[in-house]
Amino acid sequence: MTINGTFVGGDALSYAFNYLTTPACVENRIAGVAAGTSNAFNAMPPEVQVPDDFHKIVVTSASFSATRTSSLAFRAAANRTVTLPAALGTAVVFNTGSTAYRRLGVTVVSIPAVYNGPVTFTYSYAAQSMTVAATIAYTGTNNIQLTMPDFTAIAGWSPVFAIPAGLQVAWRLSAEGASTPGSRCTEGRTAVQASRSGVF
Repeated sequence: MTINGTFVGGDALSYAFNYLTTPACVENRIAGVAAGTSNAFNAMPPEVQVPDDFHKIVVTSASFSATRTSSLAFRAAANRTVTLPAALGTAVVFNTGSTAYRRLGVTVVSIPAVYNGPVTFTYSYAAQSMTVAATIAYTGTNNIQLTMPDFTAIAGWSPVFAIPAGLQVAWRLSAEGASTPGSRCTEGRTAVQASRSGVF
């Protein structure tokens, strides 16, 4: 296995080698390591595979405040190359200050086109969390903004359902994408995910 992509100084690389089985595409861990940009894994020989069986390599590059992940699914054991996706643009979290609960938003200058799935912004305090998500078709890929809606006018809403205003929260912005829709058990299917995180 060979890893391609842009490597940022200080990022830690890690790998998972999984085996996908049954029509439900159940993921089973075979091995996981933290190592360099070229690694070898033991794989299943073709004579023991059934039609629903696939190998899957997952590569993660992580720093204190950002992650990038790329995966590749395939049946036959062979030399494979996995390419890490580009990082998300810088994310800026802001407070709307307009409600009795912690109502935050996030802006990001750009999200690379490889992330063609959902964009999600989550923030949490203790056991409480709040999430707003949208498709990339809705947000676009430039000058993106996600903001927690104002629920105060909704019948039955109470601020106790949400994180109180003024508390420091941990936040995470993530984006996902895939080369093909549908099942993970698809020959040559790649999937990517990236995130940025912090406190506010």
